[in-house]
Amino acid sequence: MAHLPRLHRWRKQNSYTHAFALPTILIASIVMLTVLVVGASATSSTRTALQSQYYEQLAHAAGDAGVAYARACLNANGNTPLWTDSQPLMPNTNCSGTVTTTCPDGVNTFFSGSTPAICSVMMANNVRSSFSVKKPTVDSNNDATTIPNSGFVQLLRASTGAPWRTYTQQATQAAAVPALCSGAATSALGWSSAVISSTPATFPDAGVATVALSAAAINPGPTYFRKDFNITTAGSYNLKVMGDDYSTVWLDGVPMVSTSGYSSVGSSTVSLSPGCHNIYVEVTNANVFPNGSNLTFDLKLSGTTIPVVTTDTSWRVSAGNAVHYSDYGYYVDSAWTNALAVRTSISGDANWAATSGDSGSTFIASPNSNSGGNYPPSEWTNFRDPNSIVVSTNTDVRVTVQCDDNCAVYMDGNNIISNAPWGGDYTTTLTLTVGTHYFGVASYNAGATANPSGFSFAAVRVSDGVILTHSNTTWLGANYWNTSDPNPYSYDNLFAPNPDVPVPRSTNIATDFSTWTLVSGATYSSGTGQLTLPAGSYAYSPVTRVSQPTMLTLGGDFYATTASPYAGFTPNGGYHVGISYYLPDMATPATNSTGYTSNGCAESLTLNVWSYSDMRCSWFSGGSAVEYVRYTLYSSSSGYASPGLIIKNPQITLQ
Repeated sequence: MAHLPRLHRWRKQNSYTHAFALPTILIASIVMLTVLVVGASATSSTRTALQSQYYEQLAHAAGDAGVAYARACLNANGNTPLWTDSQPLMPNTNCSGTVTTTCPDGVNTFFSGSTPAICSVMMANNVRSSFSVKKPTVDSNNDATTIPNSGFVQLLRASTGAPWRTYTQQATQAAAVPALCSGAATSALGWSSAVISSTPATFPDAGVATVALSAAAINPGPTYFRKDFNITTAGSYNLKVMGDDYSTVWLDGVPMVSTSGYSSVGSSTVSLSPGCHNIYVEVTNANVFPNGSNLTFDLKLSGTTIPVVTTDTSWRVSAGNAVHYSDYGYYVDSAWTNALAVRTSISGDANWAATSGDSGSTFIASPNSNSGGNYPPSEWTNFRDPNSIVVSTNTDVRVTVQCDDNCAVYMDGNNIISNAPWGGDYTTTLTLTVGTHYFGVASYNAGATANPSGFSFAAVRVSDGVILTHSNTTWLGANYWNTSDPNPYSYDNLFAPNPDVPVPRSTNIATDFSTWTLVSGATYSSGTGQLTLPAGSYAYSPVTRVSQPTMLTLGGDFYATTASPYAGFTPNGGYHVGISYYLPDMATPATNSTGYTSNGCAESLTLNVWSYSDMRCSWFSGGSAVEYVRYTLYSSSSGYASPGLIIKNPQITLQ
């Protein structure tokens, strides 16, 4: 009986414990459920965030593809966009934004397995990425400056293929378009877009367009084409070119290849690094009258079939002004040949010498269509004096002409005597202004039947009677007769477009001695590449283009066995170099930035050893007027160089 109260107390305590345990379990369960719900929600949010990040990355990659396509189109069109906001650039359009491949419902509905691959950048299950590039921002020349972001990703419904969600490329800075690497070829500088030629060339690579200054006939003389392009792959590239009638190609300022003749194809291989490069082509229309002239060109990475660059309307083209055949800068084609001498004096005209002041002029005639001294009746032909008159002050000149049966006389494109029928001497006096002047004559053969025709001409300085020029067989006659005076014109042969072909700086542009003029016993060995200058001799280079250098360095490798005549040299061998500067006509002296039209330099040499790349005669000044130079090497006649001097590897380096 004593234990009963204790049992009763235990049972009462146990019931209290059960009463408190149930709420605790319920609370714990609720807490755990909440944690699970939150965890599931967090997992779902993380998954959604990761998916969104993935889709945005796909959109960014698609945007990069859009930028690459846009840059390729800009490269193909001289950096000018052809597409618009209303016709954006997409995978299934050309560079004008014109759809080339029809996609289901345009761009809205895509069915996996039936959609052309070109409709997307990427298509996998119900995810599609693509781009739609609007028109880039442009500058005042309509050249693109930035390419807008364009990538997007669409999630497609499995049942219909319709997009139900779109992810766009995250906001980033618009892609910058590289500037032209050779300078802007704008209309303000005389450049225009090339046109497709009406007479396409037969080119080895099919599908390459032929371009020209005009689809119509153009003047004889040079025209200039240029194209900047970007590449991303370093490697060996192959170029092909056809130019009507002649062409020369420069790539990044380095001459690559020349062609001669309408059907001549030139080719070359060059190693290019990634980045911007420039193609510059001079095409010469060789004729007397206007004719078709064009260019066909392509450039491919070796081992590939798709060209990186081809001729199209994105190329820029320029030409000089039209100049008369009596003008400075007229392009002389091979159709102009030396005149025939009919007689050396004016038979039966005792007044010629007294009137003209010249008794030595030749009565000349055309080399064309001469049949026993007779020429086609009632037709014209033209003559050009290739001998320029250069005056340093305003000079009065008396011009006299006698013609059979008639003629007109021109100077610098201006008609100075319009009518000079047979039977008299016709004179005019005019003032030549400072500069260079040329004469031309249009000769007319009258009559109903073939008969002789020709003329005599003289230009004499009034002040002292000096004969400046007169007719002789150095005059050039054109190879035609016409029923009216054709008055031929050409594009200015001295014209240099701006920007011009870049002459390489910091590289040797001198030619080897095979092209030099050797004087008074100078000799050249093609086997050794060495020039030898005996006592009293010298040699000079061709006139070489330099395009306004700041400074020039001259040199070569020199070897002397005999002491220099100049006793002041230590050591006592010596060499002597000289340089002359010229204007764009390659003949008129130019003044450099220090006021000289030529410079010279002499230096000592150690005897019996080679002085390699001896360029101590350096830093000759260039200047804005200097377009060409001539390099001269002297022997002992100069008073400085050793006789018997041997030289190889001539050098001209520009800065």
